[in-house]
Amino acid sequence: FTTTISIISVFIILKIYGRKKLYSGCKPKTLITGASSGLGRELACTLSEHKWPLILTGRNETALKNLAAYIYEKYEIIQPTIILDLLCDVSIEECAKTIIKQHSDIEILINNAGIGHRASCLDTSMDVIHKIIQTNFLGPVYLTKCFINYI
Repeated sequence: FTTTISIISVFIILKIYGRKKLYSGCKPKTLITGASSGLGRELACTLSEHKWPLILTGRNETALKNLAAYIYEKYEIIQPTIILDLLCDVSIEECAKTIIKQHSDIEILINNAGIGHRASCLDTSMDVIHKIIQTNFLGPVYLTKCFINYI
C-alpha cells in the first residue's frame, strides 16, 4: 500500500509541480485535505519521509494530532494541523483564512478528503446524498476557490 502512495506522490509532484523545481531541491509547501486517515494519511507520511513541508487538514482533531506526533517521532519534521470540515462553508472559510494568514507560501493543494456510501442510490436518503456531494465536490471546489489567488 505504501508503494502505491509513493507512486501517487511522485506522479502528483512531477505533474503539478514540475521536474525542474523538484530536481533543484525545492520542496513546495503542500496542503492535504482528509489527512487524518486513509490515502491522505499515507500521502502525508510519504511526503514527510522526504521532508516536504505540509499542512494537514481533516475533521478529526485527535487523528490529526496523532498523525502530526507520529510524523514528528518518525521523521523529525513538524507538520501543522488545522481542522477542516468540507460539509461546512464556515469551516472552509475559517480554514482558508487561517492558512493564508499563517502559511502564505502554499504551492500545492491536494483535495483528498471524501466520503463514500455503500448502498444503492435507491436505498440512500437524500440527506446522505447531499453530504456526499458537499464533501466530495462542492467543498473541494469552494476550498480551491478560496486558495486560487494564493497558490
